[in-house]
Amino acid sequence: MSVELGLSSKHVDVRSAYQNSLLKEDLFMKQPEMFEEKPGETRVVKLRRSIYGLHQAVRDWHELLDRVMRALGLTPAINDPCLYIHFEKKVYVAVYVDDFGMWGKKEDLNTLAKKLSSYFDVRDLGEISDFFVHVLLRGAMVVFTWINGGTPLKS
Repeated sequence: MSVELGLSSKHVDVRSAYQNSLLKEDLFMKQPEMFEEKPGETRVVKLRRSIYGLHQAVRDWHELLDRVMRALGLTPAINDPCLYIHFEKKVYVAVYVDDFGMWGKKEDLNTLAKKLSSYFDVRDLGEISDFFVHVLLRGAMVVFTWINGGTPLKS
């Protein structure tokens, strides 16, 4: 579909994605050993942000990401909450945790990546080269299957 419609692609990665979302609950944890002032000293710290390993970290990250994507004019697909579409600009964003595969006009993708960087610490990894993307069109519904293929496929 990307080739057929003349769409450019871009791969964007959000650094420390889970740590972007604030916690809704009061959570405390034992101070990590590497931060102890005296060996064996036990302190408790209150977490302000999600960290990897928390059960609610995934949910909190997705809720934050969803708010940001909607604020940028993207709408989640009906059948896949990890696919966002900007209907006016015909931009498609497939989300896999903290990696975004984006398809659309090159200038729209660059603008979107720049806007995302105002919300998150992002790395622009350039054009997608090592992902296999399978697209299925069914009426107005677009379905992306984004699989890490390791080696680029050749047609």
